[in-house]
Amino acid sequence: NHPEKAMETLYAMPEYGCWPSTKTFNYVLHMLVCRRQYEVVHEVYASAPRLGVELDTCCFNILIKGLCQFGRFSEALSLLDEMPKQECRPNVTTYSTLMHFLCRNCRVDEAFELFERMRKEEIDADTVVYNILVSGLCREGRVSSAYDLFKSMSSEGCHPNSGTYQVLLDGLVASKKFVEAKDLVGMMSAEGLRPSFSSYKLLIDGLCSVNCLDDAHHVLKQMVDQGFVPRMGTW
Repeated sequence: NHPEKAMETLYAMPEYGCWPSTKTFNYVLHMLVCRRQYEVVHEVYASAPRLGVELDTCCFNILIKGLCQFGRFSEALSLLDEMPKQECRPNVTTYSTLMHFLCRNCRVDEAFELFERMRKEEIDADTVVYNILVSGLCREGRVSSAYDLFKSMSSEGCHPNSGTYQVLLDGLVASKKFVEAKDLVGMMSAEGLRPSFSSYKLLIDGLCSVNCLDDAHHVLKQMVDQGFVPRMGTW
């Protein structure tokens, strides 16, 4: 919890004939980003040549995360172009970090542009990337597109996890697509996954509101089978 002393120690290392490793350098960068001391992050980054540190992909990922947290997306994106010049190759974490902050700031289409760029660079998307994009689409009310993306995951060799299902389920319920949400709950049960209590409650309420009482009863039984105890409002 003493970032100033950590930086002083990092800068003093060469005086003792002990040059910092890339891991040590990245550790200090990571600490500064976590403490949101963005004003000195660039100072440390610029010190790499005189400290004899070779920048790696992890270093750029830390910097990109810091810039995104600070709302400086254009600079974060420019670092993506800077990486090859420093003989560093972006990885899936580089792209997922950028996509996450773009989606959180209602820039989903730009996130998909990065998704396509990542694929052209032959970097395989992981479940985290798909979860970010599915969540971003649902947040913008583009639930049908989110469902299509979800269905394409397995064919791309990437399997949905509980987070993928939950985000999509919440999006379907919010968009009043109750029958599709019921089918998704069935898929979750088949995969041994469990929706949240609130999702069950909202889904049952939604199915009742569109007069799909048999479906509502079926979901209620699933809810009990999953170990949830329905409250008075649900009954």
